[in-house]
Amino acid sequence: MRKYMTKEVTTTTIRVGKVVLGENNIPVVEELTPITVLGNLSQDRAQRRVNKDLGMGISIFGLEVTTHNYKMKVTDFIKVAELVTENDTTLDEEEETE
Repeated sequence: MRKYMTKEVTTTTIRVGKVVLGENNIPVVEELTPITVLGNLSQDRAQRRVNKDLGMGISIFGLEVTTHNYKMKVTDFIKVAELVTENDTTLDEEEETE
């Protein structure tokens, strides 16, 4: 039996900001806390996610997609993993992130 199992995970970090009036009423972009989500999001999907999470009027000014490989001992995985049955319909559900 293999000692380790691996998983490749891709995330997209969405850099967001809103335009506010600065000194002398000059518009400036106020950078907000970046949002990190699982998967490789397109600009359109990222904007929909931002609108849902932060409301309208927030602009995206950067997307950074990163992929990392993780490994875990198989024995540890079995201890913490949830057993999946053949007819489990929850496999395609997206987990809510905090």
